[in-house]
Amino acid sequence: MYFRSHSDEADIVTVLPQCSFYQCDVRLCRTLMSFCCCVIVTAVAISDHDSTDTASPVPSVAGSCGQQASKPSAPKPAPSASGLPASSTPKADIGHLLSKSPPLFSESEIRHDLEARWVPDNKSEFPVSYHKKGDKLRPRSLGQQHLSAFPWLAVSRMDGYQGAWCVFCTLFKTAKEGGGRSGRHGGSGGQLMGALVNRPLMNFSDLTGKEGCLEVHQRTQFHAASALRATDFLQHADPSNPSRDVRNIISNARQRDIERNRSALKSIIDTIQLCAIQNIALRGHRDDGPIDPSGTIPLMNDGNFRALLRFRLRAGDESLRQHLQSSGKNAQYCSKTIQNELLEDMSGLVVEKVVKDVAEAGVWTVMADETTDRGKTEQLAIVVRYVSLMTNDTYTLKEEPVAIVDLIAGTKAIRSNPQTECADDTACMPDSSPSGTCRTINESELQIEEPKLTGEAIGTVIQQNLQRLELDLDTLVGQGYDGASSMSSERVGAAAHVKTVAPLADYYHCAMHALNLSCNRVVSVTEIRHTQEVLQDMTNYFRYPKRNDFFVSVVKAESPTQQRQQLVTLCTTRFLERHTAVAAAWDLLPCTITALQYMNNGNPIALIMKPLHY
Repeated sequence: MYFRSHSDEADIVTVLPQCSFYQCDVRLCRTLMSFCCCVIVTAVAISDHDSTDTASPVPSVAGSCGQQASKPSAPKPAPSASGLPASSTPKADIGHLLSKSPPLFSESEIRHDLEARWVPDNKSEFPVSYHKKGDKLRPRSLGQQHLSAFPWLAVSRMDGYQGAWCVFCTLFKTAKEGGGRSGRHGGSGGQLMGALVNRPLMNFSDLTGKEGCLEVHQRTQFHAASALRATDFLQHADPSNPSRDVRNIISNARQRDIERNRSALKSIIDTIQLCAIQNIALRGHRDDGPIDPSGTIPLMNDGNFRALLRFRLRAGDESLRQHLQSSGKNAQYCSKTIQNELLEDMSGLVVEKVVKDVAEAGVWTVMADETTDRGKTEQLAIVVRYVSLMTNDTYTLKEEPVAIVDLIAGTKAIRSNPQTECADDTACMPDSSPSGTCRTINESELQIEEPKLTGEAIGTVIQQNLQRLELDLDTLVGQGYDGASSMSSERVGAAAHVKTVAPLADYYHCAMHALNLSCNRVVSVTEIRHTQEVLQDMTNYFRYPKRNDFFVSVVKAESPTQQRQQLVTLCTTRFLERHTAVAAAWDLLPCTITALQYMNNGNPIALIMKPLHY
């Protein structure tokens, strides 16, 4: 078989070895061999062809167009002639499903192949067979008209399954055999099915008409029984209408169990979602074991999540109560493992919505920064920035986090790939340096090696996470990081590495980070430095309980309308956050002076007992 690439004229070097795959006449193959003496056909291919053509004198009842029935597996892969690898074929190609064993077929996959079979867009994607007529080699192929006339016909380009298949018979056959007058269900004839069922159809010389292989196959009892089973499947396995599911029709109790379990699970999911939205810790020191359906509060605090479930029980959540009473101790779905899995699913839904909004925005940018958490883990936060259209036809600039990555673990995973070490003690990938100058780094060396957060490693982690989310890197138009050389270097920085896969993503120093650095630089001015020192000393002086209480009393007596009643300590990590402390000190400066004067005179009690005047 041969799939046309640019024209209908086949390359003879490609065509001739395929003749045995179509099981053509022996004399035809020998004529073609003599006609094209420049082509060498191996003796193994000829012997295989001869043995196949003489395997069985009885033609297949399924309409195999002259192909004799053999004993293939179900379904038997076709010879690998001109098929494409699985990664290069469309997802709707039936070959993906045929490559699995029948027990592994899921209902969704079967329904997808029945309702959304792959139809080639171009004529060149249809399979072709070549046949000699006179002195010319003429092509014969399937076309759009055949797929329209026969709704059960499907085409595959997947390597090993390329050709035409009957979707009904392939997916719903109950045996490899069929035919015979006594077969009420099309499966008791005892004759092996051939093309379209157990192997692909690859001979397209005679497709339609009274004796055409497609027409003959459609009239068989085997096909009629398979078509009936396919119709019943589409009617009774509709996921949008569970009431028609055969399993639900047979067992109404099963449907009631499903609804009861979903209702109980909804209560658990809503509780976890509330904790996540309100940033409430779920777990306690001891949070294992069953939950009392009565909602009784235990002596030991076992966490907010279980306390909220008891609150629901006391509020009258009967679905949750029945679930806890009837389910086993290992099926209450309240463990920390279930909590983490549900949180991950919620997070996945949020990220999926963000990715969809980014795709609708058209262009977007990425921002990333790393920080060390309390567990001494280097966390890399990846944020996407885009413009979103709101429901009231207004545009809003959004910055949404899509991933928080353990940067050390990510770089270790990258370095766990096979690498070599150069003579100058620098690591490099295999074949990246002249022969004889590198040695292989074994696994034990990688485990004890200190991780290096290079620009390439950080850029690779960012790139891998963006690709994992299936974000379109062709529409990535900017990168915002800090000014560290590992991020901003034009040659070895993370931004340069990401730009190799996203050419439009120019690097920009994060504006807020640049402003923070600029504000930090002003501390070098003597007056500003002294002002901050005085402000810090002033907040430290009033941070003690007695002094703070006296200061609040002064503020209430001096300025009753003042919203701020306490000084704010200077932030030690972000200079921009110090603006709040400076603003509070400026607003409370008169009260601060008054409080210090009265404390210096040693009579703070009189201040509280009578109004102040100064």
